Amino acid sequence: MDLNDHIERVLWTEEQLAERISELASQITQDFKNSSLSFLADLVRKIKLPVTIDFIRAESYGSGTKSNCSPRISCDLKLDVQGKHVILKMQKLNSVSVAFCNQNGY
Repeated sequence: MDLNDHIERVLWTEEQLAERISELASQITQDFKNSSLSFLADLVRKIKLPVTIDFIRAESYGSGTKSNCSPRISCDLKLDVQGKHVILKMQKLNSVSVAFCNQNGY
């Protein structure tokens, strides 16, 4: 018995799927090539110290489209940054902030 015997019809060929996946990947690359995360990665590569990266998410929109001007942290740091130098990088188009610190506290 063939594994494909139960398939009634093929909606897209393997080649069509591969082409569409390539199109989507190109579109995502174009849309996000200058993203905040790309900037952070470029910056960290140039820092000649041991660096740890962590993320927090602060939201002030909830489920609406207007800020309530009372941000809340919906995803907190996982690293203990007490006694360490911390640099915050704010992403301006949505509510994600990026924090990273040197592992040795420098």
